[in-house]
Amino acid sequence: MAIPVVMKARDIVIAYALFNILFVLCTGNLLEIGENMRFRFMTIPLFLVLCTMLYGRWLYNFWGKFYKML
Repeated sequence: MAIPVVMKARDIVIAYALFNILFVLCTGNLLEIGENMRFRFMTIPLFLVLCTMLYGRWLYNFWGKFYKML
């Protein structure tokens, strides 16, 4: 019997962003030679979202219950 897994929206966003960044990184570097910057520009917003979420998590852990995560 499988145990149901409950994922929060935050976890889904993190998984989606990480998958896209890693997929573009691997396929862009393996299949394209010399023009990897155009692929990187598409993943910069996802990287910024991950950095913002990490910073928010750090603030939440540092200040305790002062900051409330979404």
